[in-house]
Amino acid sequence: MKNVADVMIIFVCIAVLFACSPAPLHSIEYEMQLTVVDTGAIGLNVENDKLYFGKVPQGEQSTRYIQVRNNLTRTTSVIFSTSGPAAQFISVPENGYVLQPGEERVFLVQAQTKQATPTGNYTGKLVIAWYLP
Repeated sequence: MKNVADVMIIFVCIAVLFACSPAPLHSIEYEMQLTVVDTGAIGLNVENDKLYFGKVPQGEQSTRYIQVRNNLTRTTSVIFSTSGPAAQFISVPENGYVLQPGEERVFLVQAQTKQATPTGNYTGKLVIAWYLP
């Protein structure tokens, strides 16, 4: 009987943690792509079907800007998250910024490579999610 009680306690704890984790009010997912090169060649793709960082030399960075607006009637936090091989290079300096109702802001999304980064194509996903603060 003790084992069953222990399992039930663990199950209840997991259920409580799951129930307490906030779900986003809204989220958008973008594919992203960058090509790490070993020369000083820099290139930028301006297509809008993905978030392109272009050709980024080893040890350099590429910056893109994303305009975000809070169309809700309540304050929201904007959270950026990344996944995939390109995620290791991506940062958003103002991640977690609180937007007031109707507020619009431009966020920097930076791809920073290291000198020792292997050359090649890197892809991933960038998710922008709106949460209640």
